[in-house]
Amino acid sequence: MQKPTAMPNFEIDYVKETAHAYIINCKLTGVFKEKVQVQAEVDSNCVVVKCGHFFARRIHLPSNSSSSRTTASWDGRFLTLFVPRTLACSNTTPSKVLIVQTVHH
Repeated sequence: MQKPTAMPNFEIDYVKETAHAYIINCKLTGVFKEKVQVQAEVDSNCVVVKCGHFFARRIHLPSNSSSSRTTASWDGRFLTLFVPRTLACSNTTPSKVLIVQTVHH
């Protein structure tokens, strides 16, 4: 297992658009799972990935996506966000997204 570093390594590897969703694959290393938070900001239609108190990346989404229904999985190296495509939501309250799956090798 890789040890956490002072600053996580975060790179968007690819974004795939399907008929029903946007799939965003991000390389994320150098951080413990407990420190990773994914939060949907519905009012600005984006997803924020936070690692601890000092690191955050905001990913802006197309207007036909539903950031409030985002799910995430992380295998310790790649964080994958699954954002359903829908009409714009009227809910403007930020919501936390749970990392629903952790893959152990």
